[in-house]
Amino acid sequence: MADGKRKSEAAPGHGAAGGRSRRGAIAGAAEARSDGLKSFTLEQWRQVSRERYNWDLQLHPGAAGAHRFVGEYSAWGDGDTRFLHSRAMAARVRPFNPAQGGFRLVFLLSGQAQISAHAGPEAIEVGQGDLFVLDTGAVKHAQWTAHSDLCLQLPRHEDLRPRVGDDGGSGRAVIPIDDPVVSNVLKAQLRLLAARGGELAGNARTRMLSNMVDLTVMALRAPEVAAGGSGSGQGILLEKAKLYVQTHFRRHDLSVDEIAAAVGCSRTSLYRLFCAQSLTVLGYLRETRLQRCRAALAASPAQANIGQVAFQHGFVDLHAFTRLFKRRFGMTPGQARASERY
Repeated sequence: MADGKRKSEAAPGHGAAGGRSRRGAIAGAAEARSDGLKSFTLEQWRQVSRERYNWDLQLHPGAAGAHRFVGEYSAWGDGDTRFLHSRAMAARVRPFNPAQGGFRLVFLLSGQAQISAHAGPEAIEVGQGDLFVLDTGAVKHAQWTAHSDLCLQLPRHEDLRPRVGDDGGSGRAVIPIDDPVVSNVLKAQLRLLAARGGELAGNARTRMLSNMVDLTVMALRAPEVAAGGSGSGQGILLEKAKLYVQTHFRRHDLSVDEIAAAVGCSRTSLYRLFCAQSLTVLGYLRETRLQRCRAALAASPAQANIGQVAFQHGFVDLHAFTRLFKRRFGMTPGQARASERY
C-alpha cells in the first residue's frame, strides 16, 4: 500500500498488493476477530491470492480450521517495486499465471517451506532465518507451514535475469544468499524497511526502494564476481564493504578499521580496494550519508530540525554538514527540502 499504513488482512506470504477499490471490497468481505486480524474463508482468500499475488492456493488436507485462512500483512511501495511484511497459515500454492512471474527477495522470519521448480526434480527447503531470491516464474509449486516473512518485490532488473536463469526464467526457483556479511546486511535493511519504510513519502520512498534493489543486485553479483578469476576476490570484498557502509552509515563511530574487520581484510587493503575504483572509504561513507540525508529531508515535515536530521544520518557538526551538502548538491539543506516539495 503506497500510503504505508498497516492493513490487517489475510496474506499468502509473497506478492504485490492490488488496487484500492478491489482492496476495499475484499476487506468488506472479511470477518473481524478480537485480536485485530481479519479472517477469510478459503474460497474468499483463493480469489484474493489469485488477483493480488498470482498464487493458486490450497490449504493442507485435513488442516485444522481448513474453512479459514487467517493472516495479516502490511505493504508499501510504488510501481513494480513493493515491500511486504506478511504472516499466514500453512498452505500449498502454485503460480496462477506463470507468465506473470517475478523476482522477490524473501527473509523468512518463521516457519518453513518446500519449493519445487519446473527445471529440477527435487524441492528446495527454506526455513526460519533464510534469505533468498524467489523467481516465481520458475516455481512449480510450494508447500508452506505457518510462516512470517519480509519480502521485497523486485523489478525486472537487467542484472537479475542472468543470475536467476539464463534460459529466460525456467532456471532455479530459489537462489540463496549464503555469504554471512551480505546476508546480514540485507536482513538488517529489510528489518529497517519493516520498521520505518512506511513513514517515507514521495521521492524519498522511491530512492529507498531503489537503494534496496541495488543492494540485492550486489548480493546476487557477489558469487559471480568471486568465481570470475584473478582479482575477483577483491571485487567481492569491495561489494561487502559497500553493503556494510550502506547499513551502518548512521553510526557516528563507524570507522575504517571496523569496515575492514567486517569484510575480512586489513585497513590498507580496504583503502586499495576503493582506490582501484577511484573512490575513498570515507568519501563513499560521506556520499552515502549525504544521499540518505537528502532523502530524509524530502520526507520530513517542514518544521523538522535540520540539525537533528543530519545527526540521525551520521553528521555531528551542523556547519560542516551544511557546507558538504551545498558543495555536493549546489543548495543548502533547507533549499533542497523546499525544492523536493514542489
